[in-house]
Amino acid sequence: MDIASIAQKYITDRVVSSIANKVGMNPAMARTMAEKAVPMLLGGMSRNAAQGGDNAQGLISAITNDHDGGIFDLLNPDTPSPQPEASELMGQGQKILGHLFGANEAAVEQQLSAATGADMQSATKMLQALSPMLMGALGKEQSAGGLDAANILQGFTQYQQSDKGSTASKMLSSVLDRDGDGSVMDDVMNIAKKFMG
Repeated sequence: MDIASIAQKYITDRVVSSIANKVGMNPAMARTMAEKAVPMLLGGMSRNAAQGGDNAQGLISAITNDHDGGIFDLLNPDTPSPQPEASELMGQGQKILGHLFGANEAAVEQQLSAATGADMQSATKMLQALSPMLMGALGKEQSAGGLDAANILQGFTQYQQSDKGSTASKMLSSVLDRDGDGSVMDDVMNIAKKFMG
């Protein structure tokens, strides 16, 4: 299961433009953010998968049971199905981000904002919108290919070991532990103080 190729296959310019239109965002800025956000999200998923235990099982269960890729059909303007509301998309994404990053979610959003020049609200919206899309893409490929949990975990391992995945993991680690002390909580607090101040 080639995670990076799956993301590239499904998170197209058309999909990003649909997201931008739905959440009221400039399409060009949305594309810029998507280029940075997708590796961050895949990096977060890969880190969770590598941790094993409940984190890995929760991720696999969500992909196989809760995300079948139907969200892409709903975003297609040619489909007769009702279009999902922006709040529905954001709500799904908020839950996914919470599982992926927990208390560190704000730090990841801050990094995306800094890397793209977008404001924090837009960075949050893009991460919330893209996360269910990526889960849907993985779920759709898993279902179509008849892949099991081991295949999916192997895909995340391969992504983490690839150049793109390694870069994403290092970026997340540097964001979540900026002073290099091995603890992310103090760094998250410092980021929050800067944002509020």
